[in-house]
Amino acid sequence: MEELASQFLRTDNEAIREIRQVKAGLRGFECATAFDTFDDRWAKQMKYVRSFMVTHIAKKLRNAAKNFKGNELRTETRFRGILQPDGSGAKHGS
Repeated sequence: MEELASQFLRTDNEAIREIRQVKAGLRGFECATAFDTFDDRWAKQMKYVRSFMVTHIAKKLRNAAKNFKGNELRTETRFRGILQPDGSGAKHGS
């Protein structure tokens, strides 16, 4: 998950670099200051997204993996209880 967050931020950095070039081209126009507001808000949003990815999504993925492993072990235990040691037939008279 950390790698995904890093790739996301690299892509964001490329995009914001391009946007800042637009701002530089508008120097002297009143609308150029709007890019400062945009830049500030964008930075805050990216901080939030990265935090969300690393904490919330990563946690959910770890929990899902843990649950999957638990289910896998329970299923294995059930099958081992049914099969004979050599892997054939059923132990319980089936």
